[in-house]
Amino acid sequence: MIITVKDIPITGKTYTGQIREKDLDMDLKFLKPVLFDGTAYKSAEDIRLCGHIATCIEANCHLCLEAFPFELDANFEVYYRPLPTHAQLSDNAELTIGELGVMHYDENSIDLSIVARDTIIVEMPMRLICKQDCLGLCPHCGENRNKTECQCHEKNNASNPFKSFFQNH
Repeated sequence: MIITVKDIPITGKTYTGQIREKDLDMDLKFLKPVLFDGTAYKSAEDIRLCGHIATCIEANCHLCLEAFPFELDANFEVYYRPLPTHAQLSDNAELTIGELGVMHYDENSIDLSIVARDTIIVEMPMRLICKQDCLGLCPHCGENRNKTECQCHEKNNASNPFKSFFQNH
Protein backbone atom coordinates (compact mmCIF):
# COMPACT_ATOMS: atom_id res chain seq x y z
CA MET A 1 0.00 0.00 0.00
CA ILE A 2 1.62 3.22 -1.22
CA ILE A 3 0.46 6.74 -0.40
CA THR A 4 1.36 9.75 -2.51
CA VAL A 5 2.59 12.72 -0.49
CA LYS A 6 1.14 15.37 -2.83
CA ASP A 7 -2.35 13.86 -2.32
CA ILE A 8 -2.29 14.45 1.45
CA PRO A 9 -4.23 17.60 2.43
CA ILE A 10 -3.20 19.72 5.41
CA THR A 11 -6.35 18.55 7.22
CA GLY A 12 -5.15 14.95 6.89
CA LYS A 13 -6.19 11.87 4.99
CA THR A 14 -7.19 8.48 6.38
CA TYR A 15 -5.85 5.25 4.91
CA THR A 16 -7.50 1.94 5.75
CA GLY A 17 -6.86 -1.48 4.33
CA GLN A 18 -4.88 -4.68 4.45
CA ILE A 19 -1.14 -4.98 3.99
CA ARG A 20 -0.24 -8.00 1.89
CA GLU A 21 1.93 -10.55 3.67
CA LYS A 22 4.41 -10.69 0.79
CA ASP A 23 4.90 -6.89 0.97
CA LEU A 24 6.05 -7.18 4.59
CA ASP A 25 8.97 -9.46 3.66
CA MET A 26 8.96 -11.11 7.09
CA ASP A 27 9.65 -14.70 8.07
CA LEU A 28 6.40 -15.02 10.05
CA LYS A 29 3.21 -17.00 9.55
CA PHE A 30 0.24 -14.65 9.68
CA LEU A 31 -3.02 -16.26 10.82
CA LYS A 32 -5.09 -13.14 10.07
CA PRO A 33 -4.67 -10.31 7.58
CA VAL A 34 -2.54 -7.33 8.64
CA LEU A 35 -5.11 -4.56 9.08
CA PHE A 36 -3.86 -0.99 8.72
CA ASP A 37 -5.77 2.09 9.82
CA GLY A 38 -3.91 5.39 9.83
CA THR A 39 -4.11 9.09 9.14
CA ALA A 40 -1.43 11.16 7.41
CA TYR A 41 -1.06 14.87 8.15
CA LYS A 42 1.05 17.24 6.07
CA SER A 43 2.89 20.37 7.15
CA ALA A 44 4.90 21.86 4.27
CA GLU A 45 6.93 18.79 3.20
CA ASP A 46 6.86 17.02 6.58
CA ILE A 47 4.41 14.17 7.12
CA ARG A 48 3.05 12.82 10.40
CA LEU A 49 1.54 9.36 10.09
CA CYS A 50 -0.30 7.88 13.06
CA GLY A 51 -2.56 4.91 13.27
CA HIS A 52 -3.13 1.32 14.23
CA ILE A 53 -1.96 -2.15 13.11
CA ALA A 54 -3.77 -5.39 14.02
CA THR A 55 -3.01 -9.00 13.07
CA CYS A 56 -2.48 -12.48 14.47
CA ILE A 57 0.83 -14.30 14.12
CA GLU A 58 1.69 -17.94 14.73
CA ALA A 59 4.44 -17.88 17.34
CA ASN A 60 6.36 -20.51 19.28
CA CYS A 61 6.38 -20.31 23.06
CA HIS A 62 9.88 -19.70 24.44
CA LEU A 63 9.19 -22.02 27.39
CA CYS A 64 7.42 -25.07 25.92
CA LEU A 65 8.15 -24.51 22.18
CA GLU A 66 4.48 -25.10 21.25
CA ALA A 67 2.93 -23.00 18.48
CA PHE A 68 0.22 -20.56 19.59
CA PRO A 69 -1.63 -17.58 18.08
CA PHE A 70 -0.17 -14.22 19.14
CA GLU A 71 -2.56 -11.29 18.71
CA LEU A 72 -0.75 -8.09 17.81
CA ASP A 73 -2.66 -4.87 18.31
CA ALA A 74 -0.46 -1.77 18.22
CA ASN A 75 -0.57 1.97 17.68
CA PHE A 76 2.18 3.81 15.84
CA GLU A 77 3.30 7.36 15.09
CA VAL A 78 5.93 8.07 12.45
CA TYR A 79 7.40 11.32 11.12
CA TYR A 80 8.65 11.69 7.55
CA ARG A 81 10.72 14.29 5.75
CA PRO A 82 11.86 14.40 2.14
CA LEU A 83 15.07 12.51 1.43
CA PRO A 84 17.96 15.01 1.55
CA THR A 85 19.67 15.78 -1.74
CA HIS A 86 23.22 14.61 -2.43
CA ALA A 87 24.52 18.11 -1.64
CA GLN A 88 22.98 17.92 1.83
CA LEU A 89 24.40 14.47 2.55
CA SER A 90 27.87 14.22 3.99
CA ASP A 91 29.94 11.50 5.63
CA ASN A 92 30.67 13.88 8.52
CA ALA A 93 27.09 15.12 8.94
CA GLU A 94 25.74 14.92 12.47
CA LEU A 95 22.12 14.30 13.34
CA THR A 96 20.37 16.85 15.48
CA ILE A 97 17.92 15.88 18.21
CA GLY A 98 15.05 16.81 15.89
CA GLU A 99 16.24 14.38 13.22
CA LEU A 100 16.34 11.31 15.44
CA GLY A 101 13.39 9.03 14.79
CA VAL A 102 12.49 10.73 11.52
CA MET A 103 12.05 8.60 8.40
CA HIS A 104 12.61 9.87 4.88
CA TYR A 105 10.42 9.50 1.83
CA ASP A 106 11.66 9.43 -1.73
CA GLU A 107 9.92 10.09 -5.04
CA ASN A 108 6.91 11.69 -3.35
CA SER A 109 5.59 8.41 -1.88
CA ILE A 110 5.49 6.48 1.39
CA ASP A 111 5.22 2.71 1.52
CA LEU A 112 2.83 1.75 4.33
CA SER A 113 4.08 -1.85 4.34
CA ILE A 114 7.40 -0.55 5.75
CA VAL A 115 5.50 1.22 8.55
CA ALA A 116 3.54 -1.97 9.25
CA ARG A 117 6.69 -4.15 9.25
CA ASP A 118 8.57 -1.79 11.58
CA THR A 119 5.59 -1.62 13.95
CA ILE A 120 5.32 -5.42 14.07
CA ILE A 121 9.06 -5.76 14.79
CA VAL A 122 8.97 -3.17 17.57
CA GLU A 123 5.80 -4.55 19.17
CA MET A 124 6.84 -8.22 19.23
CA PRO A 125 7.90 -9.12 22.78
CA MET A 126 11.37 -10.53 23.39
CA ARG A 127 9.87 -13.59 25.11
CA LEU A 128 6.73 -15.04 23.62
CA ILE A 129 4.86 -17.18 26.16
CA CYS A 130 1.76 -19.19 25.23
CA LYS A 131 0.03 -18.68 28.59
CA GLN A 132 0.90 -17.03 31.87
CA ASP A 133 1.16 -20.32 33.77
CA CYS A 134 3.20 -22.19 31.13
CA LEU A 135 5.40 -24.81 32.83
CA GLY A 136 7.79 -25.15 29.90
CA LEU A 137 9.98 -28.15 29.12
CA CYS A 138 11.58 -30.38 31.73
CA PRO A 139 15.30 -29.49 31.78
CA HIS A 140 16.19 -33.17 32.29
CA CYS A 141 14.02 -35.22 29.92
CA GLY A 142 12.66 -32.47 27.64
CA GLU A 143 9.01 -33.42 28.20
CA ASN A 144 6.42 -30.66 27.83
CA ARG A 145 5.25 -30.22 31.44
CA ASN A 146 1.98 -28.62 30.27
CA LYS A 147 0.95 -31.95 28.69
CA THR A 148 2.46 -34.62 30.94
CA GLU A 149 3.97 -34.73 34.38
CA CYS A 150 7.42 -36.31 34.32
CA GLN A 151 9.14 -37.92 37.31
CA CYS A 152 12.50 -36.20 36.78
CA HIS A 153 12.00 -33.75 39.65
CA GLU A 154 11.53 -36.55 42.17
CA LYS A 155 14.48 -38.58 40.82
CA ASN A 156 16.84 -35.61 40.76
CA ASN A 157 15.68 -34.34 44.14
CA ALA A 158 16.71 -37.64 45.76
CA SER A 159 20.33 -37.20 44.65
CA ASN A 160 20.48 -33.44 45.26
CA PRO A 161 23.44 -32.58 47.55
CA PHE A 162 21.59 -29.46 48.75
CA LYS A 163 18.45 -31.38 49.75
CA SER A 164 19.20 -31.23 53.49
CA PHE A 165 20.03 -27.52 53.25
CA PHE A 166 16.66 -26.71 51.68
CA GLN A 167 14.78 -28.85 54.22
CA ASN A 168 16.42 -27.05 57.16
CA HIS A 169 15.77 -23.53 55.87
